[in-house]
Amino acid sequence: MIFELDAVVAHLYGLNAEQLAHIFATFHVGWDYHERLRAVLEHYHEWEARV
Repeated sequence: MIFELDAVVAHLYGLNAEQLAHIFATFHVGWDYHERLRAVLEHYHEWEARV
């Protein structure tokens, strides 16, 4: 559910998928964000179709 929440918040802030990926890539140096980003983007695109 936290991944979906991340996706919905990104939409509420008006972020596009590229901006969201940039935030994940630069937020914490050295953290393994790839799996979480993949899941968040999946929800992001699902919500994109709803909005």
